[in-house]
Amino acid sequence: MNLRCAEKLLEKVKYDLSDIEEAKKFVKIEKFIDTEKIEVCIRLKEEKDEKDKNVSEKDKLPMIIVNDISECCHQKNATEENDKKIKSSSHAMFIKDFINKFCDSQNQDKNSLNFKMKNYVTQDIINGDRQYCIYKTMKMYMNLVKKRIKEPIVNEGLFNDLTNIGEILEKIEDHIIRQIYKDIFPPEQKEDIAFYQRTKCLDWVTPEQLDIKTIYTNQLGFAIESIRKIDEARSVLDKLELIICAHNSINNTIKFSLGKEDDSGQDEMTPILQYIILKAHPKRMHSNINFIKSFFGDSNLTDSKGFLLSQIESALSYINNLDYKHLKITKEEFDSKYEKSRKKYNF
Repeated sequence: MNLRCAEKLLEKVKYDLSDIEEAKKFVKIEKFIDTEKIEVCIRLKEEKDEKDKNVSEKDKLPMIIVNDISECCHQKNATEENDKKIKSSSHAMFIKDFINKFCDSQNQDKNSLNFKMKNYVTQDIINGDRQYCIYKTMKMYMNLVKKRIKEPIVNEGLFNDLTNIGEILEKIEDHIIRQIYKDIFPPEQKEDIAFYQRTKCLDWVTPEQLDIKTIYTNQLGFAIESIRKIDEARSVLDKLELIICAHNSINNTIKFSLGKEDDSGQDEMTPILQYIILKAHPKRMHSNINFIKSFFGDSNLTDSKGFLLSQIESALSYINNLDYKHLKITKEEFDSKYEKSRKKYNF
């Protein structure tokens, strides 16, 4: 065996061991999700709550509130006959019960807890304004999960290594969002349809028209496919990972094409990001961005993932406002090409 073969074998073993460790983590997390009791009370803070009259909009509590069962506000006024009803409607003993509060598709009672919660979360995704602050609700719940993970007696040493507690919580939250995804993600919105049609009508735009320097544009297929796949992903982490993959692919293409060692700057990255979104023709881009933002707190939006998300939003805005002046062609030529594509796709 020569040195090169030995290096390849060692690399494979390293990746295999890494995969085994990752699998062990998942087994622990799945066991925790299935068996650990985290009893909470979920309530809806209606807009008419008297105590919030003098509270600013910014400082208001989220509409969906999660408390430890010891702080259950329902029990204080509960009578013996309606105690059972309260528990079944507002209490979640396990993580799967918490998920079911959002996913009881059989319950169509508009006054029920789960119907209202699903409606609030879906409206946040549609509007993109985080009015009902689902990310704060998830933070409340995950803080209670974190507290339970840190109790070694309760968990019987399941998570002895608490150095990765952030990763553990992230995986659990990701699991919850995946499970409720089909119930809360809205159908295609008019903004999604309008943007998709616009990218199709602009399919004739070339890299040169976007002031993209000489690069191997035929190497951008992976970045285009990553943007296209965002709609297939069922969690915030997966959608963000595809955005990161697209960004990294663009960056590597620029470095390879221009013989650079450093990462690309905004001047090089921005027009290429606009170009790949145009070529990807994403079908529900606005809803997907709103979905990510609905589960993302303001503190998260200041890190690198938040920065990439803002880049995507800027690219969407640019494409929506793209006209003949940006492309340095005449208005007549722009209108002619746009109309030709519109007829081609029967919009």
